[in-house]
Amino acid sequence: TPSGIFVISVLGAQSSAKSTLLNFLFGCGFAVRAGRCTRGLYASYFRPEPSPLWPTADGAGPAILVLDSEGLLSLGSQGSVFDGQIALMCMTCSHLVLVNNKGELSRQLQDLLEVCLFAMRHLRLGRIQPRLVFVLRDQHDRSKTVHEDMLKRMRNHLEDVAVKLGTPLDELILLDGT
Repeated sequence: TPSGIFVISVLGAQSSAKSTLLNFLFGCGFAVRAGRCTRGLYASYFRPEPSPLWPTADGAGPAILVLDSEGLLSLGSQGSVFDGQIALMCMTCSHLVLVNNKGELSRQLQDLLEVCLFAMRHLRLGRIQPRLVFVLRDQHDRSKTVHEDMLKRMRNHLEDVAVKLGTPLDELILLDGT
């Protein structure tokens, strides 16, 4: 938002390099190492330097809050309820959600996003309509068609869920390019 805080969060499995991604993109300084680093949600707040890219009169961009989430979908995690809580928190308070995925898009991830859509629809939690962006990495087959097919299957699944909820998907989340 031009006058408020722009919130960016990351979701993904444990050890999928979520903190590394945020450090690279935004210079956050989140701790990184093999195994579990982040517990719950960690935050980094900054205001970008003035730039001609920002549409404000002074060229100063909105303040940015970056949320680094604990790894999800792991055997050692606190369970699917906790995963759902973390994912829902990120999706309901973020303008941009980076879904950092190592390997193939899993059924577990689809189910987790489905639960979030259900909660967002029925609990009326979403004041912000998050834009989900999938970061696909460490793929066995790196061809464009394989990536496009994975993203298309995810979009189709989430659209089917939205139909069952009686709400168009684009009223809950934005999925550009998938």
